[in-house]
Amino acid sequence: MKSVYVLLANSDRRTNNVIEVAIRDACYEQVHVECQTTHRLDEVLHRGRGDEFALIFLASNNLISGPPQHASLCKPTDVAHAIRTLKQARAVSIMAVGAHPHDEPLLLEAGAEKVFGLLIDRDELKAEVRRALNITEPVVGIERSRWSLASGLLRSLQKLRHS
Repeated sequence: MKSVYVLLANSDRRTNNVIEVAIRDACYEQVHVECQTTHRLDEVLHRGRGDEFALIFLASNNLISGPPQHASLCKPTDVAHAIRTLKQARAVSIMAVGAHPHDEPLLLEAGAEKVFGLLIDRDELKAEVRRALNITEPVVGIERSRWSLASGLLRSLQKLRHS
């Protein structure tokens, strides 16, 4: 199975979890996903220039930059500049998250393929991930059902009883 590396640049863990679950859901049984996180814009610029990442998510209002003693919150203009820099270095899919509506044109003009607001629609996010990674939507069928947490726990208990 092909592996895909995704960089989540955001200091909000809750949003990162939502994004990572949606990515893994979109790529389920088609692509192996490795997600890495950072909360520093300078680290995004350093790591994002390599060929490792196929997809980068940038939070427009939740990144810091500068030396650790004097780190400051990045502005959407800083994130837009970083998007331009990454796009000039190589072809990579970049999506902005947590953006205010008035920042959306700035980020799209900089080269972001999609800008998500403060509230993220999971279905829209999964569709954009599939499009960016060129993954087809899975066909839902009888063979394609996942185990629920409850059924997995029941199977585990049954195995313990038989042991």
